[in-house]
Amino acid sequence: MLGIPAVPQAAERPTPKRWTPPPAYHQAIRAVQDQRWLEAIGYLEESLLQVPPRPGDVQQAAAGYAPYLYMAYAYARLGRTEAAEAFYRLAQRSGGYEHQPELRAYAAFIDQVLKRPSGAREDGSAPSVFYREDQVPVEESGGCEVVPARDPYNLPWYFHYALGKELFERGQYREALRSLRRALLLNPRPETQARTYGMWHTEYRPYYYMTQAFLKSGQRDCAVQAARESLRFQEIPPTDGLYPEWQQILRSLGLER
Repeated sequence: MLGIPAVPQAAERPTPKRWTPPPAYHQAIRAVQDQRWLEAIGYLEESLLQVPPRPGDVQQAAAGYAPYLYMAYAYARLGRTEAAEAFYRLAQRSGGYEHQPELRAYAAFIDQVLKRPSGAREDGSAPSVFYREDQVPVEESGGCEVVPARDPYNLPWYFHYALGKELFERGQYREALRSLRRALLLNPRPETQARTYGMWHTEYRPYYYMTQAFLKSGQRDCAVQAARESLRFQEIPPTDGLYPEWQQILRSLGLER
C-alpha cells in the first residue's frame, strides 16, 4: 500500500523585531513628564543624533517617535517661542504624530502658544522666520556665495548639517545650501568621523552635499567650486561606499582624479 507523502510544513518565519527609539528618547519623555524642560532638550538632542526622524517611516510613527515635536513643546514651556516654532516646523515636515492622541495634545498646546500675538508671548519675541522657504534671502551677487540659515538660538553645527541633508533629500536645494553653509560657519573642517555629542561621531561632508545641491539648482560653476573643496578635505575616501558615485560626479564636472 502506497503511503501518502507527508505535506512539508512551512518554515516558521521569525517575528520581526519591533523598532524601539533610542534610550535617550525615553529619558527625554520622562523629563518632559516631570517638567524638567532643559534636561529633556538635552536628551532629545542626543536622540536626534542617534536616530534622525525619517518622514513617512511607519515604524517610527508606530513607536511615537517625535523628537522634534517634544523639542518644540519643551521650548514652548520655557517661553522660548522662536525655538518652539522652528522645531514645530520640523515636526510638521516629519509628521508621524497625527494619530497619537497624546502627541496631538502637545501639538495643540504649541499651536495655542504660537498663535498668541508677539506682545503676549512670554519672551516678547516675534514669529520666527527660521528656515522659512517663502522668506529666503536672494543672493544679489548672482555668484556662489550662500546666505547662511538664520539661527537665533545657537544650535550646534551637527543640527544644521543633519537638517541640510534632510532638506537636500526633499529637493529643497536652496534651503539645504543655507543649512550646510551655517554648519560650515560653526565647524569649517569636514571629517569622516566628526565628534558631535559626548562619544557620538558622524560623517561630516558638507561640500559633497553642496556640490550636488548646486548641480540640482543648475549652478555648475558653483558645483565645481564645492567639489574642489570636498576633494581638498578628502570627504569621500576610496574606501567609502559613495566613492564610485562621487567619481561619476567629478567626471561630469571635469575634475577626474
